[in-house]
Amino acid sequence: MRENESTKYKKGGTKMKKWSLLLIIAAVALLIPMLSANVSAEGDTSLPDSLSITKTADKTSASPGDTITYTYTITNTGNITVDNLTLEDDMLGTIDLDTITSLAQGDNITVTKSYVVTENDLPGPITNTANVTGTDSNGNSLSAVDSVSVDLKYTASIEITKIATPNPASLGDTIAYTYTITNTGDVTVNNLTLEDNMLGIIVLAKASLGQGDNVTATAEYTVIIDDFLGPIINTATATGTDPLGNTVTDNATASVDLNDYTPSIVVTKTASPNPASLGDTIIYTYTVTNTGPVTADNLTLIDDTLGDISLNKTTLLPGETATSTGSYTHDVVENDFPGPVTNTATATGTDPLGNTVTDNATAEVTLNAYTASIKVTKTAAPNPASPHEIITYTYVITNTGNVTISNLSLEDDMLGEINLDEVTSLSPGENIAATATYTVTIDDLPGPIVNIATARGEDPLGTVITDNASASVPLTIDKTLMTKAEILKLSGVPGKGIDTAPGLQKPFNPKSQAAEHAGKKDRDNEEEQLQIRQRTENHSDADGQLKIRQKTKHHHKK
Repeated sequence: MRENESTKYKKGGTKMKKWSLLLIIAAVALLIPMLSANVSAEGDTSLPDSLSITKTADKTSASPGDTITYTYTITNTGNITVDNLTLEDDMLGTIDLDTITSLAQGDNITVTKSYVVTENDLPGPITNTANVTGTDSNGNSLSAVDSVSVDLKYTASIEITKIATPNPASLGDTIAYTYTITNTGDVTVNNLTLEDNMLGIIVLAKASLGQGDNVTATAEYTVIIDDFLGPIINTATATGTDPLGNTVTDNATASVDLNDYTPSIVVTKTASPNPASLGDTIIYTYTVTNTGPVTADNLTLIDDTLGDISLNKTTLLPGETATSTGSYTHDVVENDFPGPVTNTATATGTDPLGNTVTDNATAEVTLNAYTASIKVTKTAAPNPASPHEIITYTYVITNTGNVTISNLSLEDDMLGEINLDEVTSLSPGENIAATATYTVTIDDLPGPIVNIATARGEDPLGTVITDNASASVPLTIDKTLMTKAEILKLSGVPGKGIDTAPGLQKPFNPKSQAAEHAGKKDRDNEEEQLQIRQRTENHSDADGQLKIRQKTKHHHKK
């Protein structure tokens, strides 16, 4: 920056009274010979100088950017007027004398000139010379010189700031570093570079900074597991050179604390089909996903029912998934009921610091209702039967459901418990047969003999399962199988001795008519006699009964 120049002009003179003017003229006349010997003519250095110049600076030392104000004072020290006055500074050039071109004897003029110190002036000092010139009235050249020297000083410095965000940071976060380099000195810093001891060379938008100037740069870093337990500390160093080639440097350190990380894995387990039925095969599929921010190593998976589960990976980066390999199944059996079929898989691994990370998943498969049922059939032979005949009952119990029936038993309401030959359970589709016998007595007449068999068992849950079957055996009379006493009783013959009379315990003679003539003979008993005849003649069909009725009517007509 240049200051405005000012020119000072001082001109002195003394008015003389008229009476003294003559004296002065006379004195001058006397001195002319002497003065002519003292005036410096060009090439004649024996004459005394008639011009002088004094040059001063307003400071003895300055820095780049400072303004030095130079003051020049020119004096006519001779006894004649000096014309054609000029002033030159070897550094500042021609100095304006504010239109003053002449100085009378004893007069002087003062002017100033400003100069702004630049970096190019370094290292100093700034030394410059002023040269004033003029001519006397005889045309002789006059001149005078003066020099001044100003020492130079400067400060070359930079300052770097470094900001990290976020702070604190978490595993996987990206830390953004912002660097600002400011020229805090009074000279330009060139050849500027920035290096981070962790991130390397940081690119700058400009390599030179003037006084007060700055430049900003950024860099990023992603937090990894190796940074734990923290903090992350790194230092950035800015370096440059001042105008004289000296090194200028500064550094800044940022410290970023680290939040605790949370390693995590998630196990999923699917089962198909769901719901399932007895006899179905449940297929299990497993996945393990690394949901944490760090690698999970040494991965294992164990099912509390199926044992070790093989995985296609044992190391998972964040976000990766491992799946089960092979086939992992469970066949639904009766012992699984009433359900659900439940089992749990547990995954375990380690984070990079050796900490255990684990998770588990449970699959619950509901079970469809099963069918627990039995069927009992009962047959009787002979059918029909007569007193003294042995009826053989055959029972068949079949498991018609899809689960085992246990605690099996069979009971006939007439014959009691039926022996199942120690068979107490039946698998689905299995059956067991048993037999029991009964001898028909005359007390069973007129029949039929009806009895019910009940089969009982328990399903896998202890629920009682039953079924029953009945058999009806019509009764007929086979006289060849009966005693006379039995025939007489059927005929209605009273008497307590019938059962003990020896002759009546013999087999009945079918050709004997004793039975139809036994008992009452009145006509009112005719229908009763007909019924006895029907029974004793062992006629069971309608035609036979009709013949008996016709024969009886014919006999009464006689």
